Amino acid sequence: MAAGKPTRWGIVSAGKISGDFCIALRTLPRAEHEIVAVAARKMEDAESFAKRHDIKKAYDSYESLAADPDVEIAYIGSIPTKHCEQSLMMLEAGKHVLCEKPMGMSADETRKIIKRAKAKKLFLAEGFWSRYFPAYDQLQQELEGNPIGDIRFISVHFGYPFNWEASETLSKKECGGGVTMSLGCYGIQLATLIFKKERPERIIASGVLYPTGVDRSVSTTLFYKGGRMVQILTTGDMLLSNTALIYGTTGTVTLPNFWCPTELKTPKEAFSYPLPEPPEKTLYLNSVGFVYEINSVRKALLEGKTEATQIDHEDSVLIAEIQDEILHQVGIVLAKGIVKQKC
Repeated sequence: MAAGKPTRWGIVSAGKISGDFCIALRTLPRAEHEIVAVAARKMEDAESFAKRHDIKKAYDSYESLAADPDVEIAYIGSIPTKHCEQSLMMLEAGKHVLCEKPMGMSADETRKIIKRAKAKKLFLAEGFWSRYFPAYDQLQQELEGNPIGDIRFISVHFGYPFNWEASETLSKKECGGGVTMSLGCYGIQLATLIFKKERPERIIASGVLYPTGVDRSVSTTLFYKGGRMVQILTTGDMLLSNTALIYGTTGTVTLPNFWCPTELKTPKEAFSYPLPEPPEKTLYLNSVGFVYEINSVRKALLEGKTEATQIDHEDSVLIAEIQDEILHQVGIVLAKGIVKQKC
């Protein structure tokens, strides 16, 4: 990609998260980022999305977007059970890929996508947007300075009262529902970041299932060598503190709204990172923070990189492996393959 030209984005799926992603894109200079196409299952959905976000081309099939020579990188914001299929489709068509988390429904799917990207020599990143926030950069800098001594325990609470009956995306296995894939993954990625890709020695997880068979509330403990622990409590039934606490032998670091933080609190200082003003209100909290991820992807493409520095392929596989074990212990085997019903 030439430095003087905009990164040309194609949006795969006209759903809610794709909408917020495009709102963030629209806050950035068009000389650097351009949304050239969107694809949905229905033409009316694609056209409505395109009109809202000032996108020139709308398609009623993902194959059409993959074949569009103007699309340089595909952002995949569809339901999780379609991520693998669509990532492979876009990579095969020669497109770079930024895929929303989870990249795959299992570690095996994640490895399969990564293998294809490496073979095609294309950029591929999992959309764990948390890693790109300035508060995460500051967190790593602070921890390198050892302000809280040896880190012994991490506590993450993440919960929202889901409308289970109204959201098939959350409540159906066929759509990749449940709280581990939607919320718990954020606690896992924080653990793998702080403990620098170290693999837990042991994982203990238990939970409560929704009648459809997806995980409704889950408590997970990750045990690391030397007696270090991470405790992740996730639920779709109630509002939790949604804060991460990192406990060391001499102090504590706090990340409020840890998956999209605009604050970081250390024993000596409190940091604040105001978000840019979006052109319209986003659906989800702090979604305009996608700008950090978007700009980092452009930088990686300009530098010819095939992985994101903030969350590389090794990260994605390890997170997926931990998720696999949690879901196994809770008693869930998520549906894979083609989704025939509406999600």
